[in-house]
Amino acid sequence: METPHNPGPPPALLDALEGDLRDLISQLRIEPRSPRGPGSPPVLPAFFFWAGLLVCVLRGFSAQQDLWRLVRLKGLWDCPPIPLTRQAIYERLERASGTALLEWFNRITVVVRQRFDGLCDVPYASFATEIFALDHCTLDATLRKLKLLREVPRGDPQLIPGQLATLFDIRRQFFFRVEFWKDAQRNEKHNVAHWLDLIPVGSLLLFDLGFFAFPWFDRLIDGGFHFVCRQRDKISFVLHHLLYDAPAGPVRLRESIGYLGAYRADRAAHPVRLIEVFTAHGTYRYLTDVLDPALLPTAHIIQLYRRRWDIETAFKLLKSQLNLFLIWSGYLNVVMHQVFASLIIAQVVLAFRNEVAQAAKASLREVSVPLLIKWVPELCRDGQDPVQTLARYGRGAGIIRPFRGRFYDLPCVKPEEYAVLTERPPPRTPRYAGKQGKPDSHKSPRPRNGSRKRGWGIRQRKTRNG
Repeated sequence: METPHNPGPPPALLDALEGDLRDLISQLRIEPRSPRGPGSPPVLPAFFFWAGLLVCVLRGFSAQQDLWRLVRLKGLWDCPPIPLTRQAIYERLERASGTALLEWFNRITVVVRQRFDGLCDVPYASFATEIFALDHCTLDATLRKLKLLREVPRGDPQLIPGQLATLFDIRRQFFFRVEFWKDAQRNEKHNVAHWLDLIPVGSLLLFDLGFFAFPWFDRLIDGGFHFVCRQRDKISFVLHHLLYDAPAGPVRLRESIGYLGAYRADRAAHPVRLIEVFTAHGTYRYLTDVLDPALLPTAHIIQLYRRRWDIETAFKLLKSQLNLFLIWSGYLNVVMHQVFASLIIAQVVLAFRNEVAQAAKASLREVSVPLLIKWVPELCRDGQDPVQTLARYGRGAGIIRPFRGRFYDLPCVKPEEYAVLTERPPPRTPRYAGKQGKPDSHKSPRPRNGSRKRGWGIRQRKTRNG
């Protein structure tokens, strides 16, 4: 990577990850600090404050007072120490907007994506504009030893500060979009449709059963997007056409095209492709809107859904390697500062992993992130170039090693063995039964006296008078 713009040798404890962070921040437009007159009390510049918070997260500090000690005793980069009180740091963290670091995260994400624009770690679904994994991560409970939460009983939902709604770029292995939700019990199905306005049309989304909903599927297909997910149990399926039903290599495979929902009360509009893989370990069922097996073979669907777990690895980086499981404060603004600071550091770590993988001509998943975080500072202290050293000796040291994930029995079917449709089946009239918190758009409810609750909706009850 390019060297920082500021001249002079870096501080002795500055490792390569912090250098990457400094390099990325230097590419952002930072407003210059206005000069202060002689005799003015010491003031912590905004750039110094936020950069110091990022360095604290990077180095694994576990409390707000670590930021105060960094500012007071050591300083940061070219900035000298500033004699501030600990309370001044605490008040600054609590007073600043919780989304102050969100802009930095978004801008650093743009810089990183531009740097690795041509990178593609997934050789599947070449027709898709982008490939994203969609998932949520609930933050760990805040420690009850914090003064603000001492009276809150153990297990109370108030101890959970929130959750992260996340879009993860599978091809480049970066966080693409992150939102912080204050309500930790918020249903993940709701309020994610607006993300479709932020991603390119033609993108492929990978998600789990938490997002299984007929309106969501229809919204994706109507918008020109694609998806791969698992099939939920006990969901009715109306068969329209059987593509394949026979042994396929080590497994038995059945593929069919049809509609989700067999009843008037609840049914999706667009046809989908149901893939059923029967193995000795069980049956696996997948859904996709890509109806042509030649465009997206079954083996690729299984491999793509397997890559959905990459976002879980990224969550592990946040919680385990960057200590996000230790929430510093009970104040929401401070929690958000820590969350987005951790996300920025995660982007830097993932960018450094991409540098190592490209130099070693290895897959991104072959580079161990925990070992990278552990040994890169050691190499930097010895004056070595960590990227070139790891590219040359990483395999022998086990830092770059074959992927150790689970291997699946993949179906093997030739394209000519499918009974392919000549035309795409037409959509049908959808009915969502009000399960998404919305009334049925095709039939207005008739108001009646009396009602009783049934499921997620309201069923009207007749009275003797009508």
